[in-house]
Amino acid sequence: MTHSEQPDDQQQVRTCEKCSQVMVRLGEIRRSLQSTMCVYRCYNCNNVVVELK
Repeated sequence: MTHSEQPDDQQQVRTCEKCSQVMVRLGEIRRSLQSTMCVYRCYNCNNVVVELK
């Protein structure tokens, strides 16, 4: 996939609060029509973060 095909490319990664390494988005969980939870994991320290969108 090219960068132009993925408009939310900036939301695919985030910085880990524990070790400052890159966290990768594992997936999304829809809670309702209005809210979605994004799950991120740091492969360096195994930190997992769930973020509401």
